[in-house]
Amino acid sequence: MTGVDLRGRLVLTVPEAGRLLWGLGRDASYAAAERGEIPCRTVGRRKVVPTHAALKKLGMSDHLIALTLGLADPLEGDGAEQMAAHAEAAGMTPGLRVVAGAGSHPPPEA
Repeated sequence: MTGVDLRGRLVLTVPEAGRLLWGLGRDASYAAAERGEIPCRTVGRRKVVPTHAALKKLGMSDHLIALTLGLADPLEGDGAEQMAAHAEAAGMTPGLRVVAGAGSHPPPEA
């Protein structure tokens, strides 16, 4: 899913969520939502998928979700430690700086 930016996206349409997060087409996305496999809410006649609920269903931690949605700064507070732990668990090279949405970059030269 290269190029997908969820920062600031608090809700997705059912087809967007199905395509981006589960690789489903439009009809399969709506069918999955009807079965409860894609968490959705009805607003009027429209169904929307809360991005946090969808990412949580994929097993992401609340902190990683906040980073993905651009609601937390990965380099402040315990965010840096948690990002380092996620990077280590994912097998990333030690010493690389992780920035949400930007991939990995070498640390700045001293």
